[in-house]
Amino acid sequence: MNMSWGLMPAARRPQSTAKHQKAAGDNHKCAAPGKQKPNNSTGHFPFPSPEKERFKECCGLNAPASPGERRRKAFQLRMEAALTAGLILLALGPEALSVTNPYLASTTQTGFATFGAPHILDFVVRAARAALTAAWFQKWLVHRRARPEEFGGAIHSKLTGAADYPIADEVLNSKALAQVFGKYGSYLLPQGYPEGSPAHPAYPSGHAAMIGAGATMLKAFFKESYILPDPVMASTDGCSLVPYSGGDLTIGGELNKLAANIVMGHNFAGIHWRSDNTAGLQLGEAIAISILQDYRYTYHEKGFGFSFTKLDGTPLTI
Repeated sequence: MNMSWGLMPAARRPQSTAKHQKAAGDNHKCAAPGKQKPNNSTGHFPFPSPEKERFKECCGLNAPASPGERRRKAFQLRMEAALTAGLILLALGPEALSVTNPYLASTTQTGFATFGAPHILDFVVRAARAALTAAWFQKWLVHRRARPEEFGGAIHSKLTGAADYPIADEVLNSKALAQVFGKYGSYLLPQGYPEGSPAHPAYPSGHAAMIGAGATMLKAFFKESYILPDPVMASTDGCSLVPYSGGDLTIGGELNKLAANIVMGHNFAGIHWRSDNTAGLQLGEAIAISILQDYRYTYHEKGFGFSFTKLDGTPLTI
């Protein structure tokens, strides 16, 4: 299978100094020598707000969990996002399927093992896992880019005189640094997770690759222009759903937004550079396309194909 290893741009600076350190039950963790995690009691992490706590209570997110458990749940949620989207789309009926589905015109058959729910949901997970493998190859064997938190540590060391790193003046003179120091008393980058960022390299984002692959698979099997009926949105307090009164929402548009929202959340948390997520989405999309191309010639059904719009707006037919 063509895994499209050569797609990633050569964004190799700054490089991570992290070394592999195997942890029990986890074959991808590493530890960076001297990498310090800020103590939550110092107030370096964003303070909880009443709105955030109310939302967490509504969603059942206040249960205590170890850093490892939180990380496992994060990966699970990314995988479940595409799977849940697939289940929702399947519930819309055959009208929501791609017009290239070979069973839409049949009066005696319907898709199941091929071009039905098992096929679609299997390919969502199949592509996501392959995309994650591709991302890990890029992380460790090509780029080894440092996390934003690590770069924040380098900035802090530079400005406090603990070390001297070649950091551009436009970064050192940023107003953001003064704001962070004024609030937290250090130049370390605030993190959305108490344990800080993951210890494996940043580029590309594995979560972005997973959801990029899953969303691409769903666009290949469903009609992108299909208008979603009776959409809802979160209420002001986030504890209920209310009718959505904006313009039409389509399958293609909502899948693109789902992927974008997931990866942007990692930017907000301070654990990824924006380019990590952009490249991860593109890598996941390329992996999904590669799988569809490989399987295209293995089906007995006649007169079918996969047609959808890529993330950059380019139409593609396989």
